[in-house]
Amino acid sequence: TDFLINGGSDENFFHGDDLSVFVSKLLSDSLSLDQATFEIIRDRRGELVEYFATDAATYRLTDESDIYRDQLVNGFPPHVVQLLDGRPYQSFYPWELCFGVRNPQTNIYKQGYGESELEILIKTVTSILNSDHYNANFFRVGSNPRGLLRYSGNINQNTLHELRQQWNATMTGVNNMHKVPFVNADKIDWISTHETNKDMEFHEWNEFLTVLSCTVFRIDPSEAGFNLKNGNSTFGQDGQKERLKHSREKGLEPFLRYWQTQFDKYLVKPLSKGKYEFVFTGINP
Repeated sequence: TDFLINGGSDENFFHGDDLSVFVSKLLSDSLSLDQATFEIIRDRRGELVEYFATDAATYRLTDESDIYRDQLVNGFPPHVVQLLDGRPYQSFYPWELCFGVRNPQTNIYKQGYGESELEILIKTVTSILNSDHYNANFFRVGSNPRGLLRYSGNINQNTLHELRQQWNATMTGVNNMHKVPFVNADKIDWISTHETNKDMEFHEWNEFLTVLSCTVFRIDPSEAGFNLKNGNSTFGQDGQKERLKHSREKGLEPFLRYWQTQFDKYLVKPLSKGKYEFVFTGINP
């Protein structure tokens, strides 16, 4: 227990990552890349000394080709190589590094790698960013013309140039939003281009993107602070309670079970010689 909590033996108490820091690093990479790694350090006798999370983006799976035939240990070649600046830096054997992939696929073009939730949501996340950028520019630029001025008849270029200057002066900036410039002309028509929020369905669009994101991550939107209008009708009268229970069973528990097996394989069973196992508790004690 002390070994797991301290990130290794007593010698690592002050300089190593404890369990909470280790888990936060590991799960961040896992959710972002579907590739999380942690290194296991052993002493000369082969006993576990320390474990710590590493930068998962720098590791690549080896192809077990002929270049590793002279590096076999116990019949195993290195299975992971760390790349720095595009060059191999260090190789790792199966018992030296955990290479965690939660969503493996049979697609041969994936080369043994997984597919993260963010990779699935590339288009959805881009739409969310565009939506956020649209709102931010509304307040940053502060120019939101409610229509167009269409003139007819004779108007000289100097007057048109003055109109452009006046338009920029009165329409740009948060304090000048929605002001209308004036111009001398024979005839001027106002053409409205303003759309109401109902026309744009902006709220429904953002809600749709939120639902898609939560669906891929298999969590309930209410856990992220979004209370959907039709959410209570999904599970009947006990909608909130049932949705959170469903969210834990479909999203959190499979996620924890995967890392439970990895902690078991690389840390707990080698430490206890198979006597103990690592199990997350607290959801259904």
